[in-house]
Amino acid sequence: MILDLLGRNLFARTVDMIGSASLHDQIAAGQTLHQIGLDHLALGEIGVPHFLGLEWSLLAERDILDNNGGGTLNVVAATLRMVADANSDQDGQIGQANTGNAATANDKAIDTHIDTLAAKSADGIYVLETDALTIDSTGDISVEQVNFNSTTTTVTDASLSDLETTDAGPIKVVTAAGTLTINEGDADDTGVIAATSGNVLLEARGAAGDVVLNADVTSGSGHITIVAGDDVDQNADIATGGTGTIYVSAAN
Repeated sequence: MILDLLGRNLFARTVDMIGSASLHDQIAAGQTLHQIGLDHLALGEIGVPHFLGLEWSLLAERDILDNNGGGTLNVVAATLRMVADANSDQDGQIGQANTGNAATANDKAIDTHIDTLAAKSADGIYVLETDALTIDSTGDISVEQVNFNSTTTTVTDASLSDLETTDAGPIKVVTAAGTLTINEGDADDTGVIAATSGNVLLEARGAAGDVVLNADVTSGSGHITIVAGDDVDQNADIATGGTGTIYVSAAN
């Protein structure tokens, strides 16, 4: 399925696709979505909790935002690939800061129930996952675009790895209950890269929540915090520069 949005914004409540081609049914197991927004993507819920064999590729020239409030899922899938600032003009974020919340909450984060994530933006990445999550390569994600002349054209988003910001954007990923694993999905030896002064938070909540670092976590000069409800398994470097600091806490 392709949603190729030629206007400025998408404000989606539910995107699904069983039974009819509307925005209010369901997506079958194993389906793939390639969703393009020329400015903003404002997400309600895409995917169905009992159909996790899904691949999603979301691209926006500016922002990918939550549109249904904190605590309500935005994306349910096996694999999620997100790119904000798809035109590389250093303007775009995934989720948003929310200083009006308590320190441990963010109602403007993208709420997910997924297995594998890779994301890139200019100005920030904010994700809250319900259970375990792995940062890794997504693999290529392809869909068939239907043409007016009854042919189809394959549209492919190339495999994406890592969590990366390019314009001092923070990277904040929290698992509510489950292990957060950072893998090296490509050959750059790094799994999390926050540009210049971007801060990094990687947190696994719950008594059994581990943070497993199999690839480097870096910031140019921002602060880095790694917090686990159980163990922090550090198999790679954690590095920042300038006035940046590093805080690592494991409850076990």
